Amino acid sequence: MPDAATIALASAIAAGLSATVGIVTVVVNLRNARKASASSIKAAESAERSIQISMGQAESGLRVTITDCRERYEDVCLQMEGVARGRLPTALSADEKRHIKAIDIRRASSLEAVANAYETACMQYIDGKVDKDRFKISYHVEVRMLVENKELSFQRLFHPKDTSRYKAVWRVYNLWNDIEKNPA
Repeated sequence: MPDAATIALASAIAAGLSATVGIVTVVVNLRNARKASASSIKAAESAERSIQISMGQAESGLRVTITDCRERYEDVCLQMEGVARGRLPTALSADEKRHIKAIDIRRASSLEAVANAYETACMQYIDGKVDKDRFKISYHVEVRMLVENKELSFQRLFHPKDTSRYKAVWRVYNLWNDIEKNPA
């Protein structure tokens, strides 16, 4: 039978080994926690970069779509001018009147495509899918001009406000131009 000193020594060794294992476990866990934290930070940074890239692509896509729609509208308007050449409708031949009528149908469709492109852009702004500050800088004047445009074609699309199909454009317009809510 072991004596008390041997038992005490064995207990001390066992306690020391247990403490050493505990310390090693704590050190390994701390090291793993630091690595996990660093990985988590890198993942968050990567996700943020991905979001910014996605927003940039969305903004670029919106600008391209709006520009294309506006160019088509302007081209159709030029076609109409080319046929009319500044003459009153009464001075046009029957063929020219039919041609202008066909062009006018495309002009109305092109104008609606412009309005739809802005509606989509404003929806993405409202949904937070684009950088809001950059969007406002880029589109503030354009949205205001759409809504306030005195040309009859635009008036039919955007007025009266209550019956307009372009709710997102109106919402953004009101958000940016409500003097009571946004004093200078």
